[in-house]
Parts: sequence; structure tokens; C-alpha cells
Amino acid sequence: MAKDPAKLMEYLGLKKPDPICKEPKVLLVDIPADAAKQVRSLGYEVSEGSFGTPYTCPYESAPGRVELACTVPRNVVDHKIILVDLQAPATVDGGERFRQRSPGEKGWWTSREHGFIDPRLPAMKAVAADFGKALRGGGLLVVFAEPLTTCSYSNATFALSHKFQDGIDSWAFLPGNDRLVKTESEHGTQMTVVGDQVGSPLVLRQPSIRG
Repeated sequence: MAKDPAKLMEYLGLKKPDPICKEPKVLLVDIPADAAKQVRSLGYEVSEGSFGTPYTCPYESAPGRVELACTVPRNVVDHKIILVDLQAPATVDGGERFRQRSPGEKGWWTSREHGFIDPRLPAMKAVAADFGKALRGGGLLVVFAEPLTTCSYSNATFALSHKFQDGIDSWAFLPGNDRLVKTESEHGTQMTVVGDQVGSPLVLRQPSIRG
């Protein structure tokens, strides 16, 4: 199935939004603007956000500071339908993001050996608790999946950035017990794969939001 969030929501038979309370609310993460417009046309109240965009950096042996640019709203739990596209946005020019770092500067760091930095993975980890609450509260998550990627990051001072490496993968927005590869819930959940190719949506849902 193509990446068409509006048609997918109709296909899944989701509840139509209440015209008064505007429930259920929808959160779109890294979904193209034209697709967001289509979802709004169905009558849903839509919030948008992004995990960030990969950017170029100088090829150096020293770690590079990860400049987070996550715009996922803090009220994730208020949204009963969440759609996430894991396809990485096109890499942009790192520009003036690089400067001399002091040994005591704290932050996220990662290797620059590939000439680019992906800030999305630590951003995903930062919002994992909110996504977990949304799912355990009866929400639905639709993920347009991509092959799993893992990268090492360090959340430390620049002087210690070579140590305390933390491997973070591209499903880090889900905390441990909510990972789709091992779904657990006291109330029961259903995981559905719609399509059989990369980019096909994976659906983790609670029955309460069906139409």
C-alpha cells in the first residue's frame, strides 16, 4: 500500500472525528505536508512534528555534536492516532553547526566518519516515554517502516564522548515493552502489516479506536 495516510485511515475503518470535541486527535510525524492536508480534509484535528533532519559534517576522527531539532509536540499522549514515517529526510548542509567545543561541554555526540550526522535517533529516544503512554492509553500507531538502522551516540561531555557509547536504533521512539517486535499489553493488542514491502505501514492498535 502506498504512503497515503488519508486512504490508510479509511481502510483501517477508524472512528470519524467528533465535530464537537474533535476526537480522536491525530499526530503526524515526518509525514509530508500534502498528506497532512489530506488527513485534515477528513475532519480530524491534526498536529505535526518531526524527529529532525540528517545534516552533513566534516570528515574527522573526533566526535561531532548532535544538534537536536525535534519538533514532536509534548502532548503526544493526547493523540489517539499517531502516524510516523521512518524514511529519512534528504540530508541537508550542516552549515555553521560546527565550532570548537570545550572539553566540559555536555550534549549528544556521534561519529563523523561518514560525513553526516543523523539527529533523529536520540530525538526518538527522548520522546519514547510519551509514545509509550499514548499506546498504553488506547492509542493507535501506524509506522511507515524502513530497514532498521542503529548508530552509536554518547550523552556526555566532549572530553568523555568517546566513552559511554549508547547504541540507538530507528525504533527508539518506542520504549522496551512497546517494541513492535515484542508487543505486550494487559488489554491485548493487534499488530497488522498492510503490504509486504519496505515503506508499507505497520499498525499497532487498540480495538477501542475502530469505527
